[in-house]
Parts: sequence; structure tokens; C-alpha cells
Amino acid sequence: MASPLFVSFDGPKGTGKTTLIRSVSELLQPYVTLRCLVEKDLDPFATESRRLLSAAGPRPTQEVEAEVVEKFARGRAWITEHVLRLATEHVVLMDRWFPSDAAFRRHVPFAESLEANQRAGVAIPDLVIATTCDPRESWLRAHARHRGLDSVVIHDEVSHAEATRRFEAAAQTHRWALIRTEEPAEVIAGHVYRLIAEHLPL
Repeated sequence: MASPLFVSFDGPKGTGKTTLIRSVSELLQPYVTLRCLVEKDLDPFATESRRLLSAAGPRPTQEVEAEVVEKFARGRAWITEHVLRLATEHVVLMDRWFPSDAAFRRHVPFAESLEANQRAGVAIPDLVIATTCDPRESWLRAHARHRGLDSVVIHDEVSHAEATRRFEAAAQTHRWALIRTEEPAEVIAGHVYRLIAEHLPL
């Protein structure tokens, strides 16, 4: 049996990533078997990583970040082995994966984070949907959500704008599908659906 098409959705806070996954899954469901996953809900080390970052305060040191990068890589390796490799669906949509490190790690260059994930044997997405928008807009969206900003590393609008710039630069370097989410939701979802369909015999 062929492996599922693995699509990760990554981006700064408040860019509409989770809403986009929901909309795209509704478009795909009539044609393929589908599984939607959330990295933080599966990572056995997520609580430990969050505790480390919370204890470090608004500006984690390079040493803390490096430790967190390794823990996230171990968690993704576990998900790769125990979830992704056992998946039988046509498509797996993942809410965050290692491309998101490009936004949230200040001291550890993304190249080092990528290397740590590769070393751990983490699955590489067939397609990365890199969601972004004007950081002023995503900052407002994040605070309007029921759960709020929900971040232990982003504490102000300046750091959020920096995260957006880092992520967009990485998306261009690695040729991820950079999706701006200022357009109407149905337009964005349709565009992403077509990107995924190009990889599937729909």
C-alpha cells in the first residue's frame, strides 16, 4: 500500500492555519480517505518542552532553545514511527510540524533545527502549506480567539512580527507553498485544495 500524502500546515500564530485545515478537509473528504492530526496532541514530550520554555521566560537562552529543538525532534520521531508510518488513509493533514520551528526559534537557526529533525528520522512532508499574513492582522486574530495567543515564546507584537519575518524567509528558501490568508476563506481553501489535488489521482 502506498504511503499517505503527508501535508503539514505551519505558520505564525493567528494566520488561520487550523481553520484552513478544517476547510480543506471538507473539500477533500468526498474524494479521499483523510486524517487530521495535531502535533502537540500527539507529542509525548510536549508538556516537558512547554515547561522548559515557560520557565525560561520571554527570552529563552540558546541552551534552552537547543534543548527544546531536540525534544521536539524526538517527539516528531515518535509520531513518525507510531502514527504516520501506520496511517492507511490517502491523505494526512498535520497541524504544525518542524517547518514551524522557523518562526518560533530565535537563537537556533532553522538549518540546525532541520538537521536535528533529519537526524532523528522525522518524516518530511510531501507538501508544506506555509500560512502567513500581515503580522498586525494575525496578532489581532490570535487575541480574538477563544484560547487567545496561546504561546510561551511570543509575548508581544514585536516578537510576533519577527517570527513572521523569519518564517516567510524560510518558506521562500525551502520553497514551501506560501499561502497568504488575507483573502476570503473559501478562496484560500480552494487554492490549497488544488495544490493537494496535484499530488493525488483525484
